[in-house]
This record gives sequence, C-alpha cells and structure tokens, in this order.
Amino acid sequence: MPRQKRSGVFPGPSTTGVSPPPTCLLCQMEIPWLLGDGISNSSKAKVQKWLKSRWKSYWDSRSKHVMVPSIKVEEACFDDMPRIWSCFCRAIIKVSDSKYRLTGIHLMHRLDGFFYFPNDPEIARIGGKADLGAYHAGDEMTRYDRDVFTGFRAASMGRQPPHHKGNVHGFIIHAHCWALLNRVLGATLIPTEIKLKKLVLSSRKYWRNQKLQKLDDWQLERCKADQALEPPYEHGCDIYQNPLVIPALQKIITCEKTRAAKDRIRPGLSRLPMEIDILISEWVCPVNCTLKETRDMRSMLLAFQWKLPDWFWRKRLNINEDLFFELNILTKSGSPVNWQILKLDLMGLHLDEEWYSGSGLPNRGRIIRNILAIKDLGVS
Repeated sequence: MPRQKRSGVFPGPSTTGVSPPPTCLLCQMEIPWLLGDGISNSSKAKVQKWLKSRWKSYWDSRSKHVMVPSIKVEEACFDDMPRIWSCFCRAIIKVSDSKYRLTGIHLMHRLDGFFYFPNDPEIARIGGKADLGAYHAGDEMTRYDRDVFTGFRAASMGRQPPHHKGNVHGFIIHAHCWALLNRVLGATLIPTEIKLKKLVLSSRKYWRNQKLQKLDDWQLERCKADQALEPPYEHGCDIYQNPLVIPALQKIITCEKTRAAKDRIRPGLSRLPMEIDILISEWVCPVNCTLKETRDMRSMLLAFQWKLPDWFWRKRLNINEDLFFELNILTKSGSPVNWQILKLDLMGLHLDEEWYSGSGLPNRGRIIRNILAIKDLGVS
C-alpha cells in the first residue's frame, strides 16, 4: 500500500519549538495524543464516559476523575481502544543530580511539555475536569495539587532546552513498559534512588545512537481505535499494540491451567514402548515444523497422553523465556500444567503469521531488546 502524506496530527520532533516531544525512556516511542486518530478517535466527553464506565466504583463525580491502584491499569486489556495503553505513563522525577523518584500513572492528553503525575507510585489518576486532569497557573500548582501531584517538564533524551532551566524534569515511561521492565529484570530494579538514577543514565546513553520511534505512521490517520493496522509496518512491527497484556497469550495459559487441573491419566492409551512413541512423534512433528504440525502433535498428545523426553522438546520448543515471562510466573504459582501442550501452543502463536504480525508479541520483543541493552550499560 503506498505511503500517504501525513496530515500533521502527530507532529515530528521540533527543532525550534518550545518543548521536545515526550518520549518513553524504555521504548523511545513518542507519546501519542489521547484524542488523536487511531488512538481513541473520541472527544473528551466520550473518553470520560468510557473511563467512568470502566472504573465506575472509583469515579469521583465532583472532579470527574478516577484514582485507581496502578496495577489495575497495568493489567488492563483495552479491547475497544487497544492502542490507548500508549497514553498511560509514569515518570522518573529528577529531584537533584543524585536523587530520583518514581511517580504514579497519569493518562497523557496533550503535548505541551508540562505534565502533572500523582506522587504515589501505587496510584493511577485518569481523567479530570480541566484537560483531563491538568490544574495549573503558568508552571505553578496550587498547594493542594502539590501535595498530590508533581508538575514537571518532559525531559529530553539529550540536553534539556535552555528555556527549561530551573524547572523540575521528569523522564516519561509507558506504564506497561515499566511493568515489562520489572517482569524481565525482576527484583533487580526495585525503584531505589540509586537504581532509578542508573536507569535514567543508562537509557539516555543507549538512546544517543538509536532511532526515535516517531509517530508518523500513515496508517494511524486512517484507522479507528478498534481497528488493527496492516503490514507493512512503519517501524517493523505494530508498535501501537500493548506489549504487556496480550489476550491470546493469556487465554492459552488460562485454558491450559483449567484443562490440566481436570485431566486424569488414562494409562490404557500409553502402552507403546517409548521408542515407538518417539518415532511416531518425530513423523508428526519434525524439528522444523509448521503450524498445522504443531496442532496435529497437540491433538495426539492429548489423546494418548504421552510424555516425551526433554531432548525431544529441546530441538523443537525454542521458546524465548524473556519473551514469555508468563512461564516464570506460572512456574512459581505451582499450578498443574502440561508443559508440552502449553509450549506447543506458544509455538503455534509464533508460527501463525497472520496473528503474530499484528499482535503485541513483536512489540514486546522490541522493547525487551531495548531493556536488555540498557541493562548491559549498568542497570542492575
């Protein structure tokens, strides 16, 4: 499909403007405009109505916002607006040259370079009666707001603009990228002042030689919020898909846990010698298997309940443990799982090109590569 001229909805980085465009510290994607094409395609009133219906029990009718535990945002799947995850962000605030702290989550709504995020990292504030939540007079907040929120300028990956001198700066991170960081690195990145500083410094060092993921994808200008983008992708994969919460993957794990808990061994179906089991299995599912062969193998294993040796699966189930961090969570939970069947299903996701190319898995892989590269520069 030919590339179309940009409409100007998502401006590129300005060299003469007042503020640099806010970008995610971990994925270096520009933070999109909440009400823009392809993100929500809605007015403020419609978005507020959507927020109210989604978190009704938390809704504050006076200030027209919700204050919810941040984990509810990080674990949310937005089926009706799948790209809206990219507007939920945290910030690492630079208090001084040696002191940094993490904020809660706010829903980004405009690109003027000045933002207000909750002080409490465990809180997400969404909505609000003034520009979906920004209370300000110039660059100053009222006493009440300062107790609850931090006002800051969005920091640049390079030098800060001269006119930002004297302002508080915050390095913005997608809420889901932050959660993904902690899934991949685990307890190594408890948000202490020292580790937050290392993360900021290592990220800025890494991005000096990397390409900014600009929001100039022509497809966004033609899509509604609930429509999927189509290849070819501007950035090699659909960077607007949620990298943390992938419904198809969650469904596979949930179904397998439920099925494994109900399974009962039927010894009468598994009386062949192991050598015969392996010969049949190698014929059904060769090393370089197709999507159909993984499904045939799955059906056979469920029918005969064979347990094949580890060496057989090592040649076939080349599963990236970093990409599928859910497997570690599942292992720690102690839930009964048929790992052969589960990993065959994960292989099927990879081999299903029609699903995979437009899913959040390639975007997850892109961000994890960034996280591991940043980690190698000193985050530990």
